[in-house]
Amino acid sequence: MIALPPGFSRATRIGEGAFGTVFRAREDATGRVVALKRLAKGTSASAEAALLARDVSCLPALHSVVASRGASWISMEHVHGLPLSSIGPLDLGTAEVESIAAALGSAVALLHGAGIPHGDLKPENVILEPDGRVRLLDLGLSRSGSVGGSTGYAAPEAGSPGADPFRCDLWSLGRILHELLVGARPGVSERRSGWVRLEAAAPS
Repeated sequence: MIALPPGFSRATRIGEGAFGTVFRAREDATGRVVALKRLAKGTSASAEAALLARDVSCLPALHSVVASRGASWISMEHVHGLPLSSIGPLDLGTAEVESIAAALGSAVALLHGAGIPHGDLKPENVILEPDGRVRLLDLGLSRSGSVGGSTGYAAPEAGSPGADPFRCDLWSLGRILHELLVGARPGVSERRSGWVRLEAAAPS
C-alpha cells in the first residue's frame, strides 16, 4: 500500500511512467479529487511545478508540491476525460477525427507559445474532455537535461545532446496525427482502410 503524504487519502493508481506514478486521491482539507504524482527519484518537482504554475489551459492546474518520507509529490487538477489511446481512430467519423486533430494541434501550439515543450507526447498523455477540449498530461521532464520521449513516438534525435525539444514535440505530434487519421503509426502496420477513408474524404 502506498504511503501518501499527509493530507491525502483514498488513492487509486491511474498512471505510471518514467518520471513518476500518478494517483487519483482525495485532498482531505477540501474534499476535492486531485491527481497526485509521486515523482521518480532524480526528477525535479520544482521544475515540473514551475511549468504547471504557468496557467496554460491545456495543462492541469497546479495545487501544491509536497515532500514526504523521502519522496516528492505534486498535487494537481484531476482532468476528467478519455485518453486518446482509448479511442479507436477507425471507429470515428471523418469530422470527429478532424476536430480532434485540430484541437490537439491547437493545444501543442498553445503550449509551445508559452515557451514550454512537452517532451513526451503520446496518445496516453492526450486527454479529451467531454466538451471537446484537449488537455496534455505528464510533461516528460528529463532527469539528464536531454530530450526524452516514449518508444514509438519519440523523435530519432531524442536523447541526443542538443536536440531541440520543440522540434521533437512536432515529430511526436505528427506520429499521433498519422495514427489518428490512418489507424496506425507510420510503417508496415498501416491499414489500407485508413487511407481509403482519407481519400474518400479528400479526393485528389
